[in-house]
Amino acid sequence: MPQQFADKYLLALEQATKEKPASGLNGFEQEWNLLDEDLRPLLTVGAGPSQHSFVDYLRAECIPPWQKQFSQLEVFHWMIEWATRPYYSPRGAIYEARLQEASLINALHRAGINFGERLHYWHGNLLFLTDIGHHSIPGEWGIAKRRYLEKCVDLYGDTLATTGIHTNMSLPDPLFAWDFMHLTPTERGDQHLDEFKSEFYITAARLLRAFASLFVATTASTPMQAEVRGGRAVVALTEFDSIRNLTFPNPPAIDLPDLYRSYSDYLQISYDLVRRGVRFGNNNWTPVRARSFAEPVERIISTTSDQLASLYARGLFAAGQPTPPRGDGSANRKAKPDGAHQPADGTRRSPHR
Repeated sequence: MPQQFADKYLLALEQATKEKPASGLNGFEQEWNLLDEDLRPLLTVGAGPSQHSFVDYLRAECIPPWQKQFSQLEVFHWMIEWATRPYYSPRGAIYEARLQEASLINALHRAGINFGERLHYWHGNLLFLTDIGHHSIPGEWGIAKRRYLEKCVDLYGDTLATTGIHTNMSLPDPLFAWDFMHLTPTERGDQHLDEFKSEFYITAARLLRAFASLFVATTASTPMQAEVRGGRAVVALTEFDSIRNLTFPNPPAIDLPDLYRSYSDYLQISYDLVRRGVRFGNNNWTPVRARSFAEPVERIISTTSDQLASLYARGLFAAGQPTPPRGDGSANRKAKPDGAHQPADGTRRSPHR
């Protein structure tokens, strides 16, 4: 009965709050594009050996350390992501998300003063056609994560250059534990609690996928599209409410119909896609996705990066170049409308002056 479930949920929420007060059920991850005064993506700052990604500069020089912990790198130089802490109340997550947006505004204002121009942030698709490749990835990423992102760029190209808002939702852990323990021995079988939780989230993701287009569109509803007309870059107002919903990387070979039909199907299809090199990570680039306890991909990537860095530092293995991969320096601070790189002319002030 609905009322019985509501009572059980509230009791589980009360128990979870007591057991894990620092945890939660709701959170937001906000992705933003960082743009110059002409609304072109910000690429790198500096020149020569001192050249580095704009987002690396922003996080190192313009965001206070206590705020930096809530921000992280995204795929490209001009992207940043802010993640809230988990909250048991959605209102808390919303308030913190708005404060983080204000923090980004302040950081861009500081950077803009250094560069002598007004900088902007924007979610959705880029408003100027931009040359995108391995050179577009920030240098501060670890070795394994960088190689992972390079492969993603090879697979998806410029469709990765979209940003939006991710909503994280879950249920109280005590609720799962109670339901799991009250299964009959036949129903439970050899199943583990983690598998029971994963089965629920896979089912929930399958049901929510019916609303995926609406979710993606409303979190970055930008009807404007970058085009070239008569040799000139223009920003066209389209008939679509959300261009991001049309450009979000969602190829048929990855977003398979049976991906969330059941937990066993999810595991079988996921591992098959990884083995064939079609997909990397846990259901990346699908609009609605469940977090499985069987695929701690980010943790594995992070551990691998640390191990590779240690091996290369000791000279035990050759990395194929004098230093670990940190970008080839071919990207400059801005891109021309046609996507060609604009050479640095030295006229802009250094952020350190």
